[in-house]
Amino acid sequence: MEEKNSCLDIEFIKTYLQSSIELETQKRIAEQTFNELLREETQWKQKMSYVAKKRYTKFSIWDMLFMACKGFGISFVILYVIFTIIEFADFNSILFEDILYFIWFIILAMLVVVIPIYRKITDYIDIKENSILDKQRETSIRQQANNALCIIQDNKGKLKRAYRCAVNNLTNTYSANIIYKKYQTVEACASIYDYLESGRCYMLEGPYGAYNKYDDDLAKGIIIKKLEEIGSKMDMIIANQEKAYCVMQKIQKNVEEMESDMKNICQSLQDVDGKLNDIANNTKITAWASSVIATQVPDWKREAQDRANKTYI
Repeated sequence: MEEKNSCLDIEFIKTYLQSSIELETQKRIAEQTFNELLREETQWKQKMSYVAKKRYTKFSIWDMLFMACKGFGISFVILYVIFTIIEFADFNSILFEDILYFIWFIILAMLVVVIPIYRKITDYIDIKENSILDKQRETSIRQQANNALCIIQDNKGKLKRAYRCAVNNLTNTYSANIIYKKYQTVEACASIYDYLESGRCYMLEGPYGAYNKYDDDLAKGIIIKKLEEIGSKMDMIIANQEKAYCVMQKIQKNVEEMESDMKNICQSLQDVDGKLNDIANNTKITAWASSVIATQVPDWKREAQDRANKTYI
């Protein structure tokens, strides 16, 4: 087939390259989105490990005894004040003295008995209420996490199918051997497409062909071999690899949108057991995966053969 490449017109090769780049892009998007879902899945599994805390009293019996003793001491100080008032004030009223003693007794009961018991009761109520809230939170988190994991696993399955479809289509496309095997990568295809589209090259083979220019630019460091390196050399790739830059942007945009959509869905899942299937089937991942699976790939081998035969005729 390589001998026939020179017989194929540039527009046909460019169309073929665009198809290859699109399939490579689908493959990368499926792969990277799947990895993001793995991370999201791990986070929800970690959230599921939340267990309601076992709470203990903050106000023990010893605290009650200490408060009672302290109150007892304070009450005696008050009693001393009452005696002083009675001694130095000439009220000549037994009723008034009884009222003072009655007030002291009430204060004694409050400080020694009522307040410690009240503190103990309120402490118990706080523990009980917080335990109930923690248990409710545990139940809510587990339910939400289970729902989220169900949605994530369903969409992971769709991404796997989309990935396999993209790989199979890509394998069939590359098997046409319109592009030499060494250059069957998204980076190489994108660069070669740029050379042909811009008119810097008018053929694939030969000293002035796209293959030779790609190898030469790669050796000089003018272009980048892997899309993963784009982040650190953005200026270089924008200037010399416009198609690769567009591919990178498309991958990034799709992955971020699908990841964000999945996060938002998972964060909102509560009490929706009966709707999980509907939710799982209405994600951006589902729509994207369906479009990938529905992709129709031409029989490039036959197309190339037909064009080569017409050229010879």
